[in-house]
Amino acid sequence: MSRPPLPLPVGEVHVWMVHLDDAALAELVDTGLSSEEKERAGRFRNQRQAQRFASARVALRHLLASYLHCDTRSVALGTAPGGKPRLEPVTDRWLCFNLSHSDEMALVGVSRGREIGVDLERLRDDVDLEGLVARVMSPPERRLLSRLPPKPRQAAFYRFWARKEAYLKGLGTGFQLEPRAVHVTGEGPAPDGWVLHDLDVGPGYAAALAVEGRGPVRLRQMTLDC
Repeated sequence: MSRPPLPLPVGEVHVWMVHLDDAALAELVDTGLSSEEKERAGRFRNQRQAQRFASARVALRHLLASYLHCDTRSVALGTAPGGKPRLEPVTDRWLCFNLSHSDEMALVGVSRGREIGVDLERLRDDVDLEGLVARVMSPPERRLLSRLPPKPRQAAFYRFWARKEAYLKGLGTGFQLEPRAVHVTGEGPAPDGWVLHDLDVGPGYAAALAVEGRGPVRLRQMTLDC
């Protein structure tokens, strides 16, 4: 895998799109994962899902190594108390990152000194959309969605859900914060001074980025080529 010629300027946010079924990426799995990640991949009953999980973690490690200017094997990943992945040891907060994957695509978001969350959702027709709306959307969001025809309502639901997930993942608290308490009907400022951005990742998906703080964000959206 070729490594991107980076530094990461202050205020700039990079979002990488990764195609998880890339054969060149799959070839790196055996040597690019930790023993814990291999164990997690082995828990999947579906082989394709296991391969995609492993490919997502390999891509994350190679990208982080590029920013840190180190060998991939030197990238040590841990988990914060709320479940958010982080670099270990926690000695320098200058590089913040987050990962999301759905079906054959993954997103890796990277920022400098500002916490970040990304979320990627495959639009699905085989879910109880109205049940999900009732469980995770705020009253104003439910009212807005109720006015839309079925297809636009589905697209809007996933767009709102991706924003909520990105924000909650950025906070690193999981679902300790009630999703219905987070209002995300418009792009821009979110609760607690975070900023939300919708991401265009192609048809059939919804994706969003959440960045801590109200400072300027120069967003670069790039595809990882293996």
